[in-house]
Amino acid sequence: MVYILYILGGFLWTLLKYLRMAGARLYDYQKNTALRIPRYLLEELTI
Repeated sequence: MVYILYILGGFLWTLLKYLRMAGARLYDYQKNTALRIPRYLLEELTI
């Protein structure tokens, strides 16, 4: 019984960790695209 809880806890912990990593990566990607769009527009306007 204890082993099942331990395995389940470890599985949930790794799942949470992966979700947090994916969320951070997605946030960085959105931030980069949000920064890239105005920069691209500025370059287009200056040329």
